Amino acid sequence: MSAGHARKGGEVGINRDFYKGGQYLPSSENTVKGMQNGPKKGTKKQIAPYTWGVQPEDNLLSIYDRIEHSVIDNRKECQYVKGQGFTGIQVEVLESLCCDYEGVFHPEWYAFRVELARRFNSGERWFPMSEDPFYYLNQK
Repeated sequence: MSAGHARKGGEVGINRDFYKGGQYLPSSENTVKGMQNGPKKGTKKQIAPYTWGVQPEDNLLSIYDRIEHSVIDNRKECQYVKGQGFTGIQVEVLESLCCDYEGVFHPEWYAFRVELARRFNSGERWFPMSEDPFYYLNQK
């Protein structure tokens, strides 16, 4: 194997965790094996239609980015201001868009998205990752 990979049969990395043969070895003693980090501060996300914002803190998610595929909005009635987005944008969750690929409606998805839409309509654009039970890093 090339440098940075565990040797055939496995080996212990500098962080004292065992790595199987071929796995990447850590470059720091502080690396936690298998740890996945959430979104980092400074990342750009879509916070409203055609409007992007820089994430203000670590582990925050964009409300619009999480619900955009299950909502309709009133952008046709709003004025678009370059650099600011649509003035007075409001979203509404459609029940028919809260179904899985087999067409099964999930009331827990719907209720969660309705709450996020309410927060978006009140002016919030970000929410803590820990509040999203469906986010992949929050799955057990």
